[in-house]
Amino acid sequence: MGKTGVKSGPWLEKLAAFCFPIIIRIEGAGAPVFLTNLEGKKMDIVDGFIGDYSSLARCPEVFAKSIKIDPRDTQSLEKWDDFFCRVFLRFDWKEHSPEEKTLALQKFQKKHKYLLMSLNPQIKDEMGGLAAKGGENYEKYGDLLKRITRFPARRGNQVNAIQHIFGYFSSQLSSEEKERFLEKLKLFQNEKLELKEIRMELKSLCKKYTRPYIEEQSFLEPFPQKILSIKPEQSSGK
Repeated sequence: MGKTGVKSGPWLEKLAAFCFPIIIRIEGAGAPVFLTNLEGKKMDIVDGFIGDYSSLARCPEVFAKSIKIDPRDTQSLEKWDDFFCRVFLRFDWKEHSPEEKTLALQKFQKKHKYLLMSLNPQIKDEMGGLAAKGGENYEKYGDLLKRITRFPARRGNQVNAIQHIFGYFSSQLSSEEKERFLEKLKLFQNEKLELKEIRMELKSLCKKYTRPYIEEQSFLEPFPQKILSIKPEQSSGK
């Protein structure tokens, strides 16, 4: 938790007049808690925030730095998927021990390489360069992580990351397997197939053609998928 916290007050009541505020905190076990009763609560770190971007001008800075989803997008599983990908990236960074900073950077970069690529390949490369140089870049790396998770992933970047992962298998696949996967990728690119279907295909390939490096990539399962079925009223938050 940070040193400067904010307590909910009249500003939040005003905010609720034009959007439905829900604060999402990720607990130690990786479980999401949707906080809908915010009276008197002190909030130093907000992992996620449901609210339109214009509303953030009226919020304390801790909310402006959080990962946001627009209320108009909350009916879309794809938007929720992207939202939780970014929330859990930041959460995993907080969970990494900085005691051995060089090792922490390299482990994080290795695990999340293709998820970071799916968000922004240029920033991913910059982060990789910092990780390779060592722990003296720990704080700079963390700043870039906040930057890369600030905005939703673009489909083109996601397709790029998928193609890189697919490259680990393509030489061993039959022509039929290649054709089937590339057809699904084309459907995803044209917004006719969900990302979870592509993840399932890649997991299936990992199972058939052992690729430990790819199996460990967070891109294949960036967060517990059951989260998408959790409603705010079903969580333990109050």
